[in-house]
Parts: sequence; C-alpha cells; structure tokens
Amino acid sequence: MNGFVDHRVEELLERVVRFHPCGLRLLTGEIPDLEPEDIPRLLEGHDEVRGKVLKEALARVGGGGWRSVIAAARAYRKSWPKEWEIFADHAIWVEVGGTSRLPGESQLDRIAGKHGVSSDTVQRRRKQVVLAIAQTASSGRAA
Repeated sequence: MNGFVDHRVEELLERVVRFHPCGLRLLTGEIPDLEPEDIPRLLEGHDEVRGKVLKEALARVGGGGWRSVIAAARAYRKSWPKEWEIFADHAIWVEVGGTSRLPGESQLDRIAGKHGVSSDTVQRRRKQVVLAIAQTASSGRAA
C-alpha cells in the first residue's frame, strides 16, 4: 500500500498494540477512545519528549484523532479479514511472549501453521497491517 503515512501515527499504533492491555479492542473502538494522557503509559521509560510528539500526532491524525484510527482499523478488518486474523493472533499470542508447550515449536510457528503461511509471512503481515491502518488514518480516507 503506497501513500502518505505519518510515522508518528505508525509508532503510536505499534505502542498501542504492544503495550496497552486491551490494544486490539482499543484499536477497533470496542473500548473507550485513547486519550492523550494515556500515551505516556505506552512509552518505555516514560520519555516525555516522545510522549509529547505522539500526543500531537494523535491530535492531528486524519483530522479526526483516534476516531480516524478506529475507522481505518475497522475498514481494514472488514476488507482483509484473513490478514487481520493473522495480525490479531500475533498481537495476542506472540507480542505478550506466549509460548507453546509443544517442544521445539514457538507461538509464531503455531500461528503460521494455523493460517497456512510461513513464520516470516506472519511477521510481515503484522507490520503491514499497522502500516496500512496508519496510512489510512493519516490520510483521513476511512473517517
């Protein structure tokens, strides 16, 4: 997917997915919106300067703030359900450090097997979904 992306929005989405306890539900609007004061919790080491930059990105994203992100995530999920499912499985089972009890098999391998793709494809899809949502939200096309 080519187009403009505000990399601060991409970074913010990465942090939401990785560090917010309900990141996927927040991303799809199933729980209340992300507020600017939530951002410092998403920053490792509570970097105040980076927090300010991400707050500004959130305020300007697609002209609609977090609502633009939710609209973009919902549109992606509807248009690309298989990719979304891979992304969600990765966020739920790999991001949190989940491990398989099967000897020699990682959660990443299990997710790849579940979806009939390689582990590299799972990792690539994980990154592509965040980028696509960030691009769409940044452009305001889904809002």
